[in-house]
Amino acid sequence: MSGSQEQVPMTVMQYPCVIEIKVFVRNQPHSNRLVRKLICRYIASEDVYKVSCRQSRKGTYQSYSCRILAREREQMDQLYRALGQHPDVLMSL
Repeated sequence: MSGSQEQVPMTVMQYPCVIEIKVFVRNQPHSNRLVRKLICRYIASEDVYKVSCRQSRKGTYQSYSCRILAREREQMDQLYRALGQHPDVLMSL
């Protein structure tokens, strides 16, 4: 590969599919409601299968694992965009 980078093909997901996303938020009393509200803005409530929460060791943030049915890529793009723009969301994966 002298001087050029090899193109790595993107893995194409087929929709609909079940995805688990992680959302890290500041530890506040309304965190659970906030995460559910953000997710349900883009994912129908019947497509949210499981939401579990773990608190950080020092109690400064909470980590939410959310198992959802994603129906299309545009839906996921919008969800991740909204999560990334919210001031209380520290990170989403």
